[in-house]
Amino acid sequence: MPSLLETARPYIRGGATWLLKQSGTLTLSLLEFLLAIVLAGFLCANGAKVKEFLERLICRIAGQQGFALISIAVKRFAPYPWAWLGQHLCRHY
Repeated sequence: MPSLLETARPYIRGGATWLLKQSGTLTLSLLEFLLAIVLAGFLCANGAKVKEFLERLICRIAGQQGFALISIAVKRFAPYPWAWLGQHLCRHY
């Protein structure tokens, strides 16, 4: 029996290492998913305040030209799902 254990030890060690790596990847994926849910909840709950903050930030950084740049970006990236923010900001400009 000890010789069988010694023969299988490298395979057991490799399998344990693989299992630990996979569990780390799964844990990181779950944390990213939870962070995305928390961020989406924050943006949904405070959408108007976030919109006003971003408008003030863009005006401070780029002035009125910033809104023109956002409208160009929205036209360019409209097919992509994350472009909703630029579309939302440019809706009235």
